[in-house]
Amino acid sequence: MHKEMITANRNNKVGNILKLFSKHSISQIPVIEKNQIIGLLTESSLLDNMEKYNENSLVGELMEESPPIISKNTKVTAITSLLKFYPILIIQDSGKPVGVITKADIIKKL
Repeated sequence: MHKEMITANRNNKVGNILKLFSKHSISQIPVIEKNQIIGLLTESSLLDNMEKYNENSLVGELMEESPPIISKNTKVTAITSLLKFYPILIIQDSGKPVGVITKADIIKKL
């Protein structure tokens, strides 16, 4: 699990988010509003919409639906099942996002 969550909001410019992707070596970023996950911006969503955006486009125009949100007590078997269908899972505690988990996190534990 990554406890340091790098997030965006719907009004961030895509150009700024691309810099975060590069700086932090990430390929997706949760979109947050009022401390709640409202969507996800991924490299894939950007590639799928290349003709529709430029660096001044807003994240909210291109974000996908929110990834699954799980509790910090979710079993590894459930996590691995979800990661077959989603690139990232959000870990929540007491109603607030506290981290993310990706396929790479699980593979590192093998």
